[in-house]
This record gives sequence, structure tokens and C-alpha cells, in this order.
Amino acid sequence: MSLLKDERGQFAYAIIFAFILMIFIFFFAIVAPMLQLQATEYYGAGERIIDKTNANAAGIQDAGVREAITGSTQATKDSYSFQIETYGALATYGIFFIIFIVLMTLFLLGRRNIETGSIG
Repeated sequence: MSLLKDERGQFAYAIIFAFILMIFIFFFAIVAPMLQLQATEYYGAGERIIDKTNANAAGIQDAGVREAITGSTQATKDSYSFQIETYGALATYGIFFIIFIVLMTLFLLGRRNIETGSIG
């Protein structure tokens, strides 16, 4: 009876591992590129507004206010650029993270089998 219990436990861990692996694959293969595309579209849509704001800020007499507005718009542009780069890196290098998790899991399972002398 304990053998059957061990096999069910291993099967449950295999199901959980496959489920988590599918979640990671879904995130890195579908969600990250989709978020990158969305951030790119937001950047394109907001760029006109930012350019108009900078043009209007050029007419402001107070130098402190003008610098604050242009600094804020530049920070917004930098933020969008950083988001696009980050999502791109997740989409590009996410497969290496998945491969690492799979290899680490296989290594730990192999090590457990060697230490306990079991093959299941």
C-alpha cells in the first residue's frame, strides 16, 4: 500500500511541475511579448502628448516650472523605454529560465534516486 501511495505522490508532483512549467511558458512566450507590444503602443500614443507638453513648456517664463515639466516628460519617456526593454528581455531570455528549472528539477530527482537507491 505504501508503494501505491508513493507512486501517487510522485504523480501529483509531476502534475504540479507540468502545471507550473506551462504557466512559465505561457508567461514568457505569450504574456511578455504582448505586454511589450502594449507598452510600445502606449509609448507611441503618448509621444505626441509629451511632445505637445514640451512645446507648451518652452513658452513658460518660470525656469523652475519649465524644467520640472520637461524633466517629468523625459522621465515618462525613459520609463516607457525601460518597460519595453524589460519585456523584451523577458520574452528573449525567459526560455533559459525555463530550461534552468527543468534541468534543476531533473538533477534533484536524479540525486534523490541515487541517494535513496530507488528508481521511481
